[in-house]
Order: sequence, then structure tokens, then C-alpha cells
Amino acid sequence: MTIDIATSSVVSQACRIMEIGPVASFADGSPQALALAEQYPEARDLVLQSHDWSAARVVAALAPVTVAGLATDPDLAYSYQLPADCLKLWKVHGTGAFRVDGRVIRSETAETLTIRYARQIEREADLGPDLRLAVAQQLAHLLAPVFVGSRTKRDSIEAGLERVLSVARVNDAHSASAHQLDGDAPDTSWVSEALR
Repeated sequence: MTIDIATSSVVSQACRIMEIGPVASFADGSPQALALAEQYPEARDLVLQSHDWSAARVVAALAPVTVAGLATDPDLAYSYQLPADCLKLWKVHGTGAFRVDGRVIRSETAETLTIRYARQIEREADLGPDLRLAVAQQLAHLLAPVFVGSRTKRDSIEAGLERVLSVARVNDAHSASAHQLDGDAPDTSWVSEALR
């Protein structure tokens, strides 16, 4: 993915969080520009994998396939290729046992598998404001050990990351009904729900 640093609100915000000057271009060869270019995709993917965000959520139906060079597991004889944009598999619907091996789901049944996963989002505009801020905060957190001299400021950036992610999760919770979707029986204990 090519990111235009001049128009990247995530990169600009990360620089503000770290209290360092912005860079004009990833191609300017500065240590900051190189580090931002290297860590931007990591920061984005870490955030997208950290929660079942509505902006990244995809439901897909997978048919069994034969994967070249993949030996058949006698216990889980059917293979399903994960979609190319799948960052994290959240749920496999269907019956029977399954296991994820790299980019392949192995299953004991030959039925179509319906999965829910987090997709990779390439365009910043598709992230929405909460996720853009979370990615910026994650990017600042990843780069703070190199570009932020004060331990107190680095700790503040880390605490800010937790706050931003927490607020984003709360805001994202309004994108679905309150019905529990994980298949577990509802637990009436607020303590066990809080510790999930």
C-alpha cells in the first residue's frame, strides 16, 4: 500500500502525539519518514485486529478447496482458504471441529463454512474518525521509544492508546444490538462480563 504522507491524517496526528515535526514525504529519506512508512501498516493492522470493529467486519461463505502443497490432515480432512484481506478470524459458524493453520481453515465437515473476520482496510477514509485516531495513537506508541526522549511522555502515549481504544470500542458498540453473538450463554454476573 502506498500512503501519501502529505495527506495522511493518521501520520500527522501521530507526529503531533509524539510532539515531533511532521515529515513532508516518505521519500525524504529522514529517519522519521522511514520509520513512519515502515510502522504505519503495522499500527493499522494491530488496531484492526484488536477488536471486532464494525468498519472491518466481514461475513463470508467459504467452500472447501484443495490447497496445493498442503497435506491432508486425517482428523480434519477438508480445507478452506481464508480470504486474502483477512487479518483476524473472529468466528467460524457451522458444525464440527476446525483448526486454523496459517491461511487455511481445516474442518471435519465438507459443508460451506460461514466465517466472520476482520478485513484489512487500505484507505484511511474507510477507517472512520475513531479508528484513524486509534491508528495514529498506535503508530505514536510504536515509534515513541525512538523519537520520544521522555519516559513520562512515552508512558502518556501508552496510556493514551488504551483510552483511545476504549472510547472507540464504546462508540463501535452502538453498531449492533445488545444481543450476545459469541454463542456463549448470557452471564448475569457483571464481574465476569467485565473481565471478558
